[in-house]
Parts: sequence; C-alpha cells; structure tokens
Amino acid sequence: MTTSASAINGRPTAAERIDSIFGSDVFSRTRMRQRLPKEVYRSLLCTIDRGEPLDPA
Repeated sequence: MTTSASAINGRPTAAERIDSIFGSDVFSRTRMRQRLPKEVYRSLLCTIDRGEPLDPA
C-alpha cells in the first residue's frame, strides 16, 4: 500500500509506503522505556531485537 499527495502546483510527490511510517511516533523505544517497568522493557527489547519469546507473565 502506498500513499501519494499533491505538492504545490498540483505535482504529485514521491509515494511513500504507509507501513514504513504508520505508528512510527506512537510507541517508540523511548516512549516504551518511559512507560514500561524496567524488566518488561528489557524483555520486550529481547523479543524485538533477538526474536526471543515474550514472557506472558
């Protein structure tokens, strides 16, 4: 899925993939570190970075 927009003078701009930007500023690593307990944050990073199973506890 891509998006396109008209720039000034009605010229189309380069298409950008929605999945590359969707949610990019919603729950970033910085926001996770601020909001999650330290152990939950560390566990989540291991899941994201190394593919380790997420501890459901």
